[in-house]
Amino acid sequence: MISFIVLIWMFYLALLFGFGNLTKRGFPQTFSTTNIFDEMYANLDKVNEIPNTNKRTFSTFNKHLEEFKSTSFDYNDAGNISSDYKNIFVQQDYAYNKIYISYEKELEANLTLKLWFTYNPKTKIAVEYLVIIDNRNSESTDIEKPSEIKSYLKQYHVTISNVEKSYDLVVKQLILKDWTDVYDSKFSTSDYDKIKVKTQWENW
Repeated sequence: MISFIVLIWMFYLALLFGFGNLTKRGFPQTFSTTNIFDEMYANLDKVNEIPNTNKRTFSTFNKHLEEFKSTSFDYNDAGNISSDYKNIFVQQDYAYNKIYISYEKELEANLTLKLWFTYNPKTKIAVEYLVIIDNRNSESTDIEKPSEIKSYLKQYHVTISNVEKSYDLVVKQLILKDWTDVYDSKFSTSDYDKIKVKTQWENW
């Protein structure tokens, strides 16, 4: 008969390795699923197919060289959306406890507006921000200074209203709709309007 002490020790090991795996994968210890982005963060790697995408699983390492698996879906074709926006992807990143969504709009040849949406399931806060990528010279330059971004937007006639509409189009009407189509979600695309979103341009 297995002694009581051995049983307690086995139970301890099961708890240690079970919960340890969640921490190692990067789940916040206080993680709770309260909206569609939480659900995506916890389950994106379990989905096999999203229409018109390629699934990619890869590894990243933190500063202690601990491995974290991440999964992304890269869109090949998004119908009418792809005429204005390219390189659309959604990524679940356990290393940094984030959902990343990104897409691009070409301003001119080798000059791109990159639009980012990030969501942290621990803080329940999303952030929308912009980067200009300039590949017109021999070296690629990422322009992140707000005053310079504003100047580019004005020069290429891109308004903040255009930017905000693009987030609704790509994040809500494309990616979240696809998620509810392929996953038995208990949430809806309207969750995008319910979470707290900070924008880079809110004080412009």
